[in-house]
Amino acid sequence: MYLHNEDGSTILKGVFANCPADIEQGGHNRLQGIVKSREGYIARFDKGCAFPWRTLVISANDYELANNDMVYRLASAPDKPKITVG
Repeated sequence: MYLHNEDGSTILKGVFANCPADIEQGGHNRLQGIVKSREGYIARFDKGCAFPWRTLVISANDYELANNDMVYRLASAPDKPKITVG
């Protein structure tokens, strides 16, 4: 994801690039892959995958970042430990 300002206003929009379909060798010393076309999706994954949260927190003061509990609030309940006896 990258942040894009479409019209020069004060609004940033998160944009996800689709997966490359066709890559051609190029760039500086031909060490880079130049994307020529893209797939219609942003990721390919197996059904049932779980993805960790990625967050961006903005605050007026740096000390508020240390107090932030957004990741904790987004987390699911932990699994209960399974106790087995010998």
